[in-house]
Amino acid sequence: MPGGCNCRAFYYLPASDRIDVMDRLIKLGWYALLAAMVFFALFVMFDKEEFAVTAVNNEGLWQRLNLVFMYLPLAVVALKQIT
Repeated sequence: MPGGCNCRAFYYLPASDRIDVMDRLIKLGWYALLAAMVFFALFVMFDKEEFAVTAVNNEGLWQRLNLVFMYLPLAVVALKQIT
């Protein structure tokens, strides 16, 4: 199938709507990448002594948010393939 997507419902949309859906997925991927990079930076900053007494001290929170935003695009694509 064209475009690498094998979900049948996707091809019932007009071509312009298909492009809009793909554009939204691409934007979601970029936003998720940006958020993952920010949360990774916060996760790494936890080890620095200067930030140990600040709000950055929530190492577990930053690690979990980093993983959520790293795997969000993969989850969206997987769900799109299922439906």
